[in-house]
Amino acid sequence: MARLCRATDWASTPLGPVEQWPQSLRTAAGMVIEQGIAQSLCWGPELVQIYNDEYRVIMRDKHPSGLGRSVLLNWAEIAEFIAPLFQRVMAGETVFFEDQPFRVERGGVMEDAYFTFSYSPVRLESGEVGGGLINCFETTRQVHARALQKERDALYDSLVFERSRLEYVFQHAPAFLAVLRGQQHAFDLVNQAYYQLVGHRDIVGKPVLDALPEIRGQGFVELLDGVLATGEPFLGRELPVMLARTPGAPPEEKFIDLTYLPLVEADGTRSGIIAHGHDVTAQVHARREVERLLRESEEARNALQEVNHRLELQRLELETANHQLQEGAVELEAQAEELQSTANALEARTRETEAARAQAERAREHLARVIDQAPVAMYIATGRDHVFDMVNAPYAAMVGRRREDMLGRPGREVFPEFVPQGVFEVIEQVYDTGVPYRAAATPATFDADRDGVAETHYFNLVYQPLLDVGGAVYAVALVATEVTELVQAREAAEAAQRDAELANRAKADFLASMSHELRTPLNAIGGYVDLIDMGIQGPVTPEQQAALARVKASQQHLLVLINDVLSFAKVEAGTIELDLRPLGARELVAGVEPLVSPQAQAKGIALSVDGSGPERQLLGDEERVRQILLNLVGNAIKFTPAGGSVQLSIGGDAEWVRISVRDDGPGIAIEKQQAIFDPFVQVERRFSNPREGVGLGLAISRDLARAMGGDLGVVSTPGVGSTFTVQLPAAA
Repeated sequence: MARLCRATDWASTPLGPVEQWPQSLRTAAGMVIEQGIAQSLCWGPELVQIYNDEYRVIMRDKHPSGLGRSVLLNWAEIAEFIAPLFQRVMAGETVFFEDQPFRVERGGVMEDAYFTFSYSPVRLESGEVGGGLINCFETTRQVHARALQKERDALYDSLVFERSRLEYVFQHAPAFLAVLRGQQHAFDLVNQAYYQLVGHRDIVGKPVLDALPEIRGQGFVELLDGVLATGEPFLGRELPVMLARTPGAPPEEKFIDLTYLPLVEADGTRSGIIAHGHDVTAQVHARREVERLLRESEEARNALQEVNHRLELQRLELETANHQLQEGAVELEAQAEELQSTANALEARTRETEAARAQAERAREHLARVIDQAPVAMYIATGRDHVFDMVNAPYAAMVGRRREDMLGRPGREVFPEFVPQGVFEVIEQVYDTGVPYRAAATPATFDADRDGVAETHYFNLVYQPLLDVGGAVYAVALVATEVTELVQAREAAEAAQRDAELANRAKADFLASMSHELRTPLNAIGGYVDLIDMGIQGPVTPEQQAALARVKASQQHLLVLINDVLSFAKVEAGTIELDLRPLGARELVAGVEPLVSPQAQAKGIALSVDGSGPERQLLGDEERVRQILLNLVGNAIKFTPAGGSVQLSIGGDAEWVRISVRDDGPGIAIEKQQAIFDPFVQVERRFSNPREGVGLGLAISRDLARAMGGDLGVVSTPGVGSTFTVQLPAAA
């Protein structure tokens, strides 16, 4: 604006040539141009405008035509309101309005806007009022933000309530649930069912291999690594695991249904894993016992058929003997003894047949007892019509039917509601193909509690074909476990994850809004400090000037901290706008050097740029790249002892351009090199120096680099120094 003011033909305005301006006008105009807050000087009866760069932002497309023009013409749409204010100012009165609404035209569109402003008289050498000084802040966003804050507070209270309810569901879920965080898979949250599974050991806060050392080598840590690395969930059924019931006890074999789900943060990164499942050891043992008994029953059936076959052969032999007796009476006496022997053998084999039949009946009775005593739901149904042959109590309780109402009846007759759900098509497929069918979390809708309303339940189930001696399917056995509560708990966990992502996004919006609201009064403080220091309000003593300098320094420091918080909030909320275009790396580095040279010279640090390599073009946002470089070089100078050195260098390849900042400062321990990129983290923060910031610079710089398609890293050796390298895509 200073250049534009000097280039303006003031002689063609009501103010006349600059040489003829009164000294009071020259002083006031110079003060306005140099101010860091939005100001406009309106001079003379025509109220001709002279304003600075900050006020130009409020003007938008009314600039540059508004320079040297009457404020009442430039803001014609609100002239009816402001004209009386200028009359009061020209009479020597100061007026002030806070969050005043206006309907203004900017960019060819009428829009609602809010302003906090003051009109103050500026006097001539004669003491008369020559014009008015406008101090103005546009508060449109702050007014809107306060309105939104009430809604956010209500949403936050609702979120707190939902979180407490979710925590209750998490802790009391019948399925075991745990949340593991980080690369070491440290336990963060564990419910009561999980504690029961691992013998109530103290595992929260410990990495999985420290908490459960016996699982090393069983493949579970590798599964956790894979889910965290790829983001793909893992689902396992009846997985064997060796677990100690108490610390130091020998491991026992357990079987579990297990699901690993990645825990995804709002920025898309995976910070951990949700593990949930069910201890199905009893079900597995019951099924294995049933399978063993079925094998024994088949063996008895085979033995019975073998006896029948031998009896048939004996019958044929007997018929042959009888025929021979009829052919000759001479041989009758000789054959009689043989016939008696054959009859005795036949009698013995008949007894064997009866014994085999009794054994088969005992095996069937034993199988029925095992099914009745099994802790899981089971039945056996014969034929393609699926006629119920055996049904245990858990199955009858699970489906809400009496066993006597099911035995001997076809499945479609007992459960007509299953027909449209495709249940019997699956059973018929098992019967026809002889291939078992296994399914997890299978839904079925029926009226289990017999209240007249059908509910949806979920089951882990197996349909097992039963074969006769010839290999043909004669029946289908079912083993089922209801997992409705497990499915509901998993859905609740997924809903909780979505709520957490919304809360994280609300936090970023809140930080952005609060940072904007804090910057406005800080800018006003800086502006008024400058006005007092210039003597506008009267003479200032040297002691007062020193105090004002300390206030100004503190205001600037706090403004830098708030700007860091605002930048971090924008990156977190994903609202930062980037203007990506080809940029010269050497030109960027050269532009940073003069901005930080005073800092380096003040500490006696040698600042150098290695520009020996070829010129490289990178793809990035010029302002954001410069922000990253200023932060890196500023940190290097800050932490390098007096007399040290800081060097900038440029490198790269066909795909990347790398700009490095190397110092010979104290260096960073390897275990802290990743933590320095986290928000609000500083290595060896000195509380005696309040000007060191809040630890957002490196976090913002890395997020900006990644937003531009690159990254920021560090290589450091304690006692030798550090090298920070920003890597950005090379321009095509």
